[in-house]
Amino acid sequence: MVEKEICPPPHGIDGHVRLVLRQADFQTATRIAQAVNAELPGTACVADAGNVDLRVPPTFARSPNHFIALVESLTVTP
Repeated sequence: MVEKEICPPPHGIDGHVRLVLRQADFQTATRIAQAVNAELPGTACVADAGNVDLRVPPTFARSPNHFIALVESLTVTP
């Protein structure tokens, strides 16, 4: 018998992810959205000074963890 652990997507993943900035700042939120959109156009938008909303692209629908890992790997200068 072969068992495979199936990991559920992170809590709250329903096609959208919200990044919450430790310190609210429109400039940093905008830079984050720009960095994400440079890699995956049309994915990120600034909700307000402290939050950036991300739409999980269809190519990552079955693996949102990979999407989050990609976003985490992006370099943003605050």
